[in-house]
Amino acid sequence: MPVTETKEATKTCLITLVEPGSSDKVIRLHPAQHESEKIWLDNARGIERWNAIKRLMQNHAVRGTAVPDPASWHSNPKDLRTPDLKHEDIPLVRLEGDAFLEKLPDEERVAFTQKNSNAEVNKRMDHLENMVGSLAQSISHLTQAIQNQPKPEAARKPGRPKKETNEGE
Repeated sequence: MPVTETKEATKTCLITLVEPGSSDKVIRLHPAQHESEKIWLDNARGIERWNAIKRLMQNHAVRGTAVPDPASWHSNPKDLRTPDLKHEDIPLVRLEGDAFLEKLPDEERVAFTQKNSNAEVNKRMDHLENMVGSLAQSISHLTQAIQNQPKPEAARKPGRPKKETNEGE
């Protein structure tokens, strides 16, 4: 995450850690390319992002300062309606040197477009139905042909065949 050019990284980022079932935790990081980031800790991508930010803070925080833990918005875990943490009380981590927090690229989202018109879809469905019907008819003809085959009259018994002897010799 360290980059040599810091002209665009002059903002302080408010990082919100969202963990389902508990109060959100926040920490500020300066310098950064963006002003806020929300990290969901219930999926692998969020956990990996938080671990990368912790590594960045531990490796590049101003010397002689301890890296604080994120503060919780709510002091009472039973009352999550009203946050009681003031903006001034949110811990701030300052990075030294050329290090700064980079903004994650936006997630790629696949846009599904409907390329086929309804007439084309109906045409393809009719063709598939005709193919399935002809296959079913072919299978029924084959099963009738197999059932109508003559069965061999003398079925061979299991075991070794009897030895034929010539009595005249």
